[in-house]
Amino acid sequence: MIVSHLLTVSGIDDANIYVHLMGIFKRFFSRDIEKTEVHKNDSGEEEWHIYLNREGIYDLLPEGYFHSHSNQYFKGRRETIEEFRLHKKEEKNARQLFMPLEQEFFYHLVQKEIFEQNYFYVPETIHEFIDFFNLEHLTLNMYQEASLFFILPHISKIAGNLELTETCFEIILQEQVKIKKIFEPLALDLDNEVPVLNKSILGVNTLVGNVCIDNNPQLQIEIGPLQDSNSLKDFLNGSKYKLINRLIELFIQADLGSRIKVYLNEQDTAFILGEKEYEGRINYSTTI
Repeated sequence: MIVSHLLTVSGIDDANIYVHLMGIFKRFFSRDIEKTEVHKNDSGEEEWHIYLNREGIYDLLPEGYFHSHSNQYFKGRRETIEEFRLHKKEEKNARQLFMPLEQEFFYHLVQKEIFEQNYFYVPETIHEFIDFFNLEHLTLNMYQEASLFFILPHISKIAGNLELTETCFEIILQEQVKIKKIFEPLALDLDNEVPVLNKSILGVNTLVGNVCIDNNPQLQIEIGPLQDSNSLKDFLNGSKYKLINRLIELFIQADLGSRIKVYLNEQDTAFILGEKEYEGRINYSTTI
């Protein structure tokens, strides 16, 4: 990503970027990029040297190809230090030998990444993705479409994780979202038709009365306080309402019930008679 940025944005020539693969010994307790250095060459141009904790060709081949081994079984401190210095020198020479090949391989990967960036980071590709998943009816803005474009491929890892789901809801809805798991029985009113004899089993396809109690955990999705309380109508029965239901279908498992709570901005919660649709509606947004 850094090399592709240097090539595309900074305009640095690829011939002035050198990548040094140092092995993966430090990868377990250090970063991928060990360090970067910038030097001036004889022409006065900047040369970027990027040291990465990644495997190179030297690390993939047997050590016997590069290092000489002595037959001395018992070594003193001086001999051990000298052998260590010799091996480091041999390693340095071997890495310099393979560096031109590694540069070509790495440059090929960078060009592949630049191609993917030019292909995926364009509105046309994102619109095709939205049409493919039949999401065009949600009337999303460009930011929301791009967010779904990058989030949906990872939906199998996100679904079931409430923290990640909460973050995705915030990114797509562009509002504060809090998802809580509540353990309150949910009473569902059902139309209980008169059963036909010999075809009804109590507790399977028949119940006593018109109320079914669901004891499964419920999810309470709290949205807000809204940045703009004028958008409340969209959350009640508009574009945002359709979007929330679609997100629930994508990210929340079907056996979990969900309820939605939308909070207005604090300065808009007072009972003020006015022309705005969220203000002063008796039995709708306020009670006496």
